[in-house]
Amino acid sequence: MKFLFAILTFFTLLVTANAQQNETLLTCLGQEEWKYHQSQSSGPYYNLNQSLLNHLSSIQDVTLKNDIFKFVCQENSSSPSLRLLSSILSKGTKVFNLQSRAGETQSFSEMRLSSIKALEAEAPHLFFSFLAQLQALVPYPHCFKTKMPELDTLMTNFLYLEEDVDVSILLKDKEKITRIFTRLESFPEIKKECAKIQEQLDSKKNFNTRS
Repeated sequence: MKFLFAILTFFTLLVTANAQQNETLLTCLGQEEWKYHQSQSSGPYYNLNQSLLNHLSSIQDVTLKNDIFKFVCQENSSSPSLRLLSSILSKGTKVFNLQSRAGETQSFSEMRLSSIKALEAEAPHLFFSFLAQLQALVPYPHCFKTKMPELDTLMTNFLYLEEDVDVSILLKDKEKITRIFTRLESFPEIKKECAKIQEQLDSKKNFNTRS
């Protein structure tokens, strides 16, 4: 009897922990959304946040593995959405807890897995859409080529090969993707550097015009 009680207690704690993390994951992204609302910000980071929130809120009882959850929501990050996208692109469905929950039917578990796989399939498109929006914000259009050469190559391949190959093939170099996301976390600094380059070019152009 004590053994049965211990098993029931374990599964109760497991379900409760999953529910709490699910709530915390959505709360984590919701807090990011609130930050954008408070600052009246829109643009690529807000749009990415909204896309991920829409996907996740439609998946019942979705949770991240503990190390991924910590990386996305608990460590210092200016954008949990960006880190979540990075994790999905580099590790796929492995970032999620895929095991069946206690007491749920097989069809329910399969429905969750199907929804997670749909998010994984959509992730590359979210990524390239995010990059295109970011690039539009950079004052000096060619700045990415010097500041983020891997990103420039990736975007060029996407533009010319999207219709011919599976988008996921363009993202098979996981180490490169990780490096790109690490650089993207400092995008505000990159944007400032690009703005300075544009100012210098404008100043030089004005000087030549006056001469």
